[in-house]
Amino acid sequence: VATERLLLIVVGDDVLAELGAHRLEREAQVAHHREVAQDRVPGLEQVPGGQPAQQWRADHPDAAVALSALAATLSRAGDTDGALAANQRALAIRLKALGLDHLHTTQSQVSVAMGLRLEKRCEESLVLLDAARATRRKTLDADHPDVVRIEASMADCHVDLGHPDKAVPLLEHVLAIRDKTPRRTADDKVGYAMASFGLARALWP
Repeated sequence: VATERLLLIVVGDDVLAELGAHRLEREAQVAHHREVAQDRVPGLEQVPGGQPAQQWRADHPDAAVALSALAATLSRAGDTDGALAANQRALAIRLKALGLDHLHTTQSQVSVAMGLRLEKRCEESLVLLDAARATRRKTLDADHPDVVRIEASMADCHVDLGHPDKAVPLLEHVLAIRDKTPRRTADDKVGYAMASFGLARALWP
């Protein structure tokens, strides 16, 4: 709730309309936020760092945080186009404000890549995933979970494009790492199962 109200302050209602967020007006919490004045939200007159909220610009890094949250909301509502548009805007802000090698930029690259894959635009998705992996490898070990998750997504794209031969080495690496990692949570188990299924799909004659 606070994030969506903050988004109105940071980027304005015109951006929400452009991203298709009007489709969420059937949800009471979003409709309520639209009734709040854009230049002042009760209880949020000051933002972190002491700057007045109305001084924020649409290219402020924190706008990307709000846009990413909006993308998640749109995705849950089934609006994949709107979610992709919000994530793309967040990525553009982070590239300009934070640079290519920043962790948050990498996160946005992966989010956009996931949206592109849903739209069957796997070539574009792979470009972003490869860039994100290269960035993470500068500071993380090749076996780090962040790198492994990116490689799993890259493998899915290769299979979708009809290039299972490119997916197999990626998935073998993913499974080798996940085999050594205790599967304590449901997410751990699902990740392992999905990687196993992906490898089986890639090896299927």
